[in-house]
Amino acid sequence: MNMVTKMLVIFKWLAWIFAVGIVVQVLIAGMALFEDAKHWTGHSSFAVYISIIPVLMLVTAFIGRLPAALRAQTGMLIGMIILIALSAMFRSDIGWLASLHPVIAVFLFFRTMTVIRLTADLSKSNRY
Repeated sequence: MNMVTKMLVIFKWLAWIFAVGIVVQVLIAGMALFEDAKHWTGHSSFAVYISIIPVLMLVTAFIGRLPAALRAQTGMLIGMIILIALSAMFRSDIGWLASLHPVIAVFLFFRTMTVIRLTADLSKSNRY
């Protein structure tokens, strides 16, 4: 297995881990809403950990010389994470715009699934 193929496999695993992380993040938020508000701390802490994954994906995409479209999609994931973080940090300052926080999370999940699909298509094309 050459270096490019290894990077594609690593990229694909990171994308799946990130998708599962988003689902876990929503679960933790649900626990905070419906079980005990103490889970908001876990929600905030876990966000820091999973937000690193798209950065690792982008680095892997550049090392593996993956297509520019895939790198751009990964950059969008990072941009969406920044928007989510800003909506949480400045919720009292931005009013109703803070309610976009979970909406952005939904789009983040579906964008991640798009990245996974693109990665699978790339793997099947035997280009790498």
